[in-house]
Amino acid sequence: GPLVLDDRHIGSMHLLVLMDDLLAEVEDFPYEDLGGKTLLLLREGQQGLRILGVDAGLDHGICVAFGEVPFVPDAGPVRVCDHLLLAMPLDHGLGDVVVYVSLQVLKAALREQTQFLLATVVFVLLLCLVMALVLTRMISRPVSLLTQATRALRRHQSDVFVKEPFWGEFTELTRSFNQSAGIITRRTRDLSREVEARRRSQQKLADLANTDALTGLVNRRRFMETLGQRMEKRRHDGGRLTLLYLDLDGFKPINDRLGHEAGDIVLQVVAERLRNLVRGDDIAARLGGDEFALLLSENGGRNADPGKLALRAEEQISLPIEAKGHMVNVGCSVGVALFRHTDKPQDFLNRAD
Repeated sequence: GPLVLDDRHIGSMHLLVLMDDLLAEVEDFPYEDLGGKTLLLLREGQQGLRILGVDAGLDHGICVAFGEVPFVPDAGPVRVCDHLLLAMPLDHGLGDVVVYVSLQVLKAALREQTQFLLATVVFVLLLCLVMALVLTRMISRPVSLLTQATRALRRHQSDVFVKEPFWGEFTELTRSFNQSAGIITRRTRDLSREVEARRRSQQKLADLANTDALTGLVNRRRFMETLGQRMEKRRHDGGRLTLLYLDLDGFKPINDRLGHEAGDIVLQVVAERLRNLVRGDDIAARLGGDEFALLLSENGGRNADPGKLALRAEEQISLPIEAKGHMVNVGCSVGVALFRHTDKPQDFLNRAD
């Protein structure tokens, strides 16, 4: 560069650089991973061009092409002879620094990078899919189990239990469900026991209301209800209905001589013998005191002569009975009446009496 002092040109300054130092600088930018090189193009005079950094195996034809390319500062990469190069001018017009690389190498690197990128994308997508499936299962399975358990509760199944998951809010939800299901199961069992106890109580009350407490036979109230129902049925189907009215003979002296406890034993034995006489739909009842009744239907297994059944009842009742260490005997009077369509229940009973 020129040296000027007080507007007077007094000389020039020159920068001297050893070629070995320039080569060392060029070799610091080899771009070997892309198969590229860095060259230093020095201009010698108007036409001369000196290239530094060329290997012995490099095609010198490309170097000539470098010299023929009109480099424009900041123009970006230029394609020359199947290579892509970028030129950066040096100060003072000394020359240019050229970085070049083979397009084939770039394409191969691009393909490799593209394949790697595609493989990465595919791997990430598959990973996301697997994670989504796992997450969906982790969410849907507890919901499905809770749904099945709820249906089981709705079908009144007992001991419903759902295994608690190991993560998230489903653990607390499942634990709460199991606790609620346990409470429901226990309360259902308690309620079932209460219902069964109530049913037995009601049955017991019904038996007490319809049964004579001493003999276990049907009592008078229940007998009259059943008699009315059977009579109404016979009015429609025309079937046969027979009523036997039994009154014990010689019962009062047993009460007077041996006491009412012995009399109760006699009544119980008589009731058992009458119970053995009836079959099927036949009914044996205690009407009160020492009065009993037998209601016989055609489909009750007794189609024989009612008179013969009355004689048999008299024979059975007349057998000896042990009461309070004493052998006693009672007889009975039997009245027989056949159903008439014009009868009322009390009329039917009165005729038999």
